[in-house]
Amino acid sequence: GVPEKIEIRQYEAFTVATTPAMGGAGFTTLASYLFGGNEEEEAMAMTMPVFTSGQTDQGEMKFVLPSAVRDAPPTPRSGAAVTLEKIPARLVATKAFPGLVTDEEAARQETALRAVLADAGVAASDEASVLQYNSPLTVPWRRRNEIAVVLAEGGGSA
Repeated sequence: GVPEKIEIRQYEAFTVATTPAMGGAGFTTLASYLFGGNEEEEAMAMTMPVFTSGQTDQGEMKFVLPSAVRDAPPTPRSGAAVTLEKIPARLVATKAFPGLVTDEEAARQETALRAVLADAGVAASDEASVLQYNSPLTVPWRRRNEIAVVLAEGGGSA
């Protein structure tokens, strides 16, 4: 068959706003925080990609905060289902895929990516996320998604 195309990326540390909800509810919760629904009433720019992890019924969604507020982000409102998390610098392997993101498709893409990494002798952590780059209104065949797996410390031999 055709080899899977993967990309290895080094990410600098970044900050995310996280909610335990997925889909439209998660998006609305995080967008509200981002567009001024925070203690400081500070609106921020929307960034890409949107990170999701876990299953539809028990996952979480994360928005990457703009670098201008990375070190001192606005405080989520009391009672809002939003938490802030600093993500350390990391090395990740990604694999692009089009279409709608379903639990089954995300699992299939993660399995394919992990197989490529294992065949290459690259050690991966258990941490994986789906990265989504398009508006929910984008037609499925035009959507750009990626599965991302954090590489283990040391990374193995590549």
